[in-house]
Amino acid sequence: MTKKNEKLGQLEVEVMTLKLELQTATKSHNDTKIELEKQKNTTNNLRRVGYYLAGTATDLRSKGWEQEKQIKELRDQIATCEQIVSNILSKLKIQGLPPKSPVRVSLLGALTNDVDRDTAMGIYDVSRTTMIRAERDMGEAICSLRYKPYVKRQRIKQTDKESAAAIIDELIPTVSGRDYRLQPFTDEDLYDMYKDRARKRELIPRSKDWIKKHILSKLKIHHTADISLCHICKFGPNIDEHLALRRQQWLAMTEDKKLLSLDQESKMCIIQQDFTQLQLQTCTFFQDLIIVFMRYKPVSETANIKQSYKHYIGQATQKHNTGFVLAVWKLLLTTILEKFTLIKIWSDGGPKHFKLTSNILNFLRLAKSHPDKTFVYNFQPSYHGHCACDTAAAHAKKRIDVHVGRTMERITTPEHTATIITTLNKHKAYVAPPNEPLTKPITIQGIKRFHKFTFVDGKIQCFRFSNDSEPLLIVTEEDLLGITTQDTSAKAFVALPDDFALFTKP
Repeated sequence: MTKKNEKLGQLEVEVMTLKLELQTATKSHNDTKIELEKQKNTTNNLRRVGYYLAGTATDLRSKGWEQEKQIKELRDQIATCEQIVSNILSKLKIQGLPPKSPVRVSLLGALTNDVDRDTAMGIYDVSRTTMIRAERDMGEAICSLRYKPYVKRQRIKQTDKESAAAIIDELIPTVSGRDYRLQPFTDEDLYDMYKDRARKRELIPRSKDWIKKHILSKLKIHHTADISLCHICKFGPNIDEHLALRRQQWLAMTEDKKLLSLDQESKMCIIQQDFTQLQLQTCTFFQDLIIVFMRYKPVSETANIKQSYKHYIGQATQKHNTGFVLAVWKLLLTTILEKFTLIKIWSDGGPKHFKLTSNILNFLRLAKSHPDKTFVYNFQPSYHGHCACDTAAAHAKKRIDVHVGRTMERITTPEHTATIITTLNKHKAYVAPPNEPLTKPITIQGIKRFHKFTFVDGKIQCFRFSNDSEPLLIVTEEDLLGITTQDTSAKAFVALPDDFALFTKP
């Protein structure tokens, strides 16, 4: 019995424990249901608040639209008031203008464009005739005014015009041997480059319209994407060698200009020379040897080279050969080149007057007669001889055409031609001296391969490139004249190929 009672007691305890747990679970479940009801009520309240805020926003938006309409109406009223005030002021101004004012009738026509004639006559107190004239004008005259009447426009200095034209000449130079220029970029890019160069030189850039009207419109420009006129650069068999030569000569010319810009002692100068033919209206042709003379002179903080142009105009029967070149150079050495000790010459490979054995021999003789001077003669590659001489030639021809068109004069003499060209800024023109006698030396075989000649100790040193330090060939005057000498070492400075003959008789 005792064991049964113990088991019953244990069962009762377990039952009581389960009842307590059930009561606890029921209470927790009820609490959870209450919490869920609260959250549900809170959510409903938030939804009601959202609906209320949305309605409020809609009301505010509608009120904003109404306020915008009111603001627009107020602006219209203000504009109307301003128009009324303007009409009153204009009435006073119209009445204050003199009867012969150039803007009176046109201003009246612009103000009374939408006003009845009789009403306008009453408002502005003008006659019927004046109103009729104003209606015909309709304000066109005053609307087309770009500046005040009877006021002189600001004039641009001649030096500023020439500086702008010089920059354009650098950007699109005249093609060698032709009267036009090649422009591979748009006018906008051209103007941007012009502005950059003008600012670097501390110049005030002119406007784009001014550049077009006063400079570009007067030039003959061909717009093209390919500015190369050299068939070797495109289809030549030795294109790599040709391109390398072109770059080497360009680098040499750039280096010469850098050295000149640092020559504060003014012992060095650079000469560019080329021929051009001046054709006049009388079917007369004059040969013009153009000398571009560059020397050291501080022009601005960024430019130390001054450039000027000399024209030597021959007679109608005077040929442009080596005798012409020699006569001009003898004159130059006694005038503008007298104080210089280093003279660097650049030209194209003109086969009639420049890149000839006779011309090289003439410079050797000039070097002998002027031992205090050093001559370095450089040549540009074939089809790449365009330089500042071509630009100077275009300017000279343009000035002659303009002069003839204005004065209707007949130009028949080189003196008259020189007088006209001298009116250009930085240009001086002279009548060329008579040609010197021609010499016929033995031709240097393969002279086209050389692009630099120096004259040292009575000998001609021939270089492949202008930057080379070792000559490929050295010859003397006796060699070129066919005079036998004991010194045979001057003929061959280095070993040349067997098929490369040094001399051949013409």
